[in-house]
Amino acid sequence: MREPNCQYKRFDPKIIGLAKIEKLDLLMDDYAGRKAARDLKIGVTGLVGLLLLAKERGLIEKVIPLIEEIRLNGYWLSDEVMEIARRLAGE
Repeated sequence: MREPNCQYKRFDPKIIGLAKIEKLDLLMDDYAGRKAARDLKIGVTGLVGLLLLAKERGLIEKVIPLIEEIRLNGYWLSDEVMEIARRLAGE
């Protein structure tokens, strides 16, 4: 299996390769890594998707307070993605 194009530098391409071989979805927020995964038809979700799933399954009550706390601790998330998360979470 050949590794993704060399333009994808911020993540370990071996993770993408392993996911492709094992037919696994990925949990990844790195933009370049997500693009590489999608280019290879690998399912990928990020932190927001994981939190929305946790809420859907009744594991957490609210998504937005958790995301806001994570942002306060240095995790970058655009305002646009925040608004999408708010809408999808119904909060």
